Amino acid sequence: MNNDKPMASLRKQDNVLFLEGVLDFYTVVPLLPQLQKEVKEATAPVVDLEKVSYSNSAGVALLLEVLRNTSHGNTSFRHIPTDMMRVIRMCGLQDIIRQE
Repeated sequence: MNNDKPMASLRKQDNVLFLEGVLDFYTVVPLLPQLQKEVKEATAPVVDLEKVSYSNSAGVALLLEVLRNTSHGNTSFRHIPTDMMRVIRMCGLQDIIRQE
């Protein structure tokens, strides 16, 4: 039996926040404080999800939290994974969480 827990990380380069790994109920909670801090300090953050290997609704909630912590609707997302886009569409959030 494999006891490895999924991992997620956040890395910042200039104004781009790179999310990597698995975004689920276990990984999003410890990632949230760091993400909130970085987003509040950014002028027009870009969230890159190219290296997210899996996401469920917790990952979508994380993106909504990013939007909640930025002002003027100046946040953009890129490389949103297919599984995450399915949840976004299913919840009717495609006009709120838009991909650049």
